[in-house]
Amino acid sequence: MAFYLVLMEGKALKILLISLFLFSCSHNYLVKPASTLKIESERASFDYNDVSGKYVLEREVKRNSKKVITYSKLSSYDFKKNKLVEKSVTISSIGTLTIGKRKKPILRPYASQYSVWFDGKEFLTQLKINPKKKSLDVYLKSPEKKWNGKRSIRFPKGEVFCFFSQLPECIKGTEFFYESIQKQEGSLKLYVIWDSFPYYEELYGNIKATLFTESEFVYDGKNEEDHRFKLMVKGQVLFYQFRSDLKFDKLLWVSQGMRVIRR
Repeated sequence: MAFYLVLMEGKALKILLISLFLFSCSHNYLVKPASTLKIESERASFDYNDVSGKYVLEREVKRNSKKVITYSKLSSYDFKKNKLVEKSVTISSIGTLTIGKRKKPILRPYASQYSVWFDGKEFLTQLKINPKKKSLDVYLKSPEKKWNGKRSIRFPKGEVFCFFSQLPECIKGTEFFYESIQKQEGSLKLYVIWDSFPYYEELYGNIKATLFTESEFVYDGKNEEDHRFKLMVKGQVLFYQFRSDLKFDKLLWVSQGMRVIRR
């Protein structure tokens, strides 16, 4: 797989070229996973509603033997105008976590690119892992002076790290996801990486922007159609639902008035 992330100055033309060699997935969902490859390549559309209006969220997941890539694009609900509001690409490496003598599957953050438009102006964030410094290199480019330049932010001590935009795939890349469904209980400590950093402070109310946030993902039960989980982060609760075939189905963030439902 070849991965190129190019930022051209001047007109700030960004080209993200990712070539993938994909192979077919297994459809036996609730067997004990030997790897993270229960994550399937797929494309889906969602109705997205929040306090600012109605939108369409398009998500595409691609994976090969080494990486999982999630594309997200949020556009206005009016297809005639087709106004792009947000877009992101998040990339994680498929790996393992050694606990005692056991190796458990895990996704490890690799890189991301996120853009949001305020008043017709683009605000960009790029993140890339720096193994030597054990940090994420952050590149910001925007019309605002305070949101420009480069910095490096060290990883806090932890085991599981998930990009917010890729959280459904990141959780499915752990044994916890499958074991909690089988046992109908369980929780997982993790750090959320906000790939929309630092702009999400402008998007969501009563939240201070940090790159990493200590969080907990908890199994919350099952109804006729979906398995329910809740993410507890920054004093807020987000409800995630997965269908019986384990595909991401819904996200409810009540305090932010957000509702995301698969079409």
